[in-house]
Amino acid sequence: MATFKPKILLVDDEVEARSGLAHVLRAKGYEVVEVGTGTEALARAKGEWPALIILDVVLPDIPGTEIPSFEGTRDRYFEKPGHVDELLAVVHQMLTRKT
Repeated sequence: MATFKPKILLVDDEVEARSGLAHVLRAKGYEVVEVGTGTEALARAKGEWPALIILDVVLPDIPGTEIPSFEGTRDRYFEKPGHVDELLAVVHQMLTRKT
């Protein structure tokens, strides 16, 4: 029987940063969908229904700050380059919280 892997939509136009973080997230057991633009993020969010979106605020087409957030979500901000361990802790907390 396959185990459930929470899906994370990772949005960053910097390919190396995105790939590195995606690798770390996959190693922690998450399913990761990678995109590089705000337009792609909106389309994939509607089609993939990720459990969590990690979004760069500086994107080539739509600023991450202008991409609509859904009611009831909590925003967290990290500066790049950041501390991956801190980000992983927040990801875990957000995906395991009881609503």
